[in-house]
Amino acid sequence: MKKIYLLLLLMLSLNGMAQSNLVKGSKTISLKYGGGKYSIFNYYQSDVNWCYREKLMLRGSLSYEKAIIESTALSVGRINIDHGFNMFDLSDRFYFNAIAGGYFGFEASKSLRNPLSRREFVFGAAAGLEADVFLSRSLSLKVEFLQYYMQNSAVSPWFYTGTVGVSYVFN
Repeated sequence: MKKIYLLLLLMLSLNGMAQSNLVKGSKTISLKYGGGKYSIFNYYQSDVNWCYREKLMLRGSLSYEKAIIESTALSVGRINIDHGFNMFDLSDRFYFNAIAGGYFGFEASKSLRNPLSRREFVFGAAAGLEADVFLSRSLSLKVEFLQYYMQNSAVSPWFYTGTVGVSYVFN
């Protein structure tokens, strides 16, 4: 089931923006898996990035998270629009990027003790760090940490995610 979510997120994100590392005009597609404050190993993200100037990129991403927090079941789907820049790199293999942006999405929560459910439009801002380790000219391993502020959430306005994944770079 998790593989289906990853493939679905990749296909949906292909309609978004495009991306990454450092060379003007290059594009990247990424698939990431990880966890967050409330969803350990139940977080999926697909990114499409576009490097529009040297060391500057735009990123569009889709993410899905599912968790059980105390007596509440939570599902969150989000669309993120981020701006990133390369802070520094070590040789041609290691890149470290800072990311900041906004997002919007839909949150569905349901109390396990009460049959009523709550559905909310959520929005907010995110900031974080990303590291790429290039295995070849077009394939990299990616590690990312993001801190979010989410308005209208049933659980908490502050949360974070940590992900690992792979990226494919087009030039």
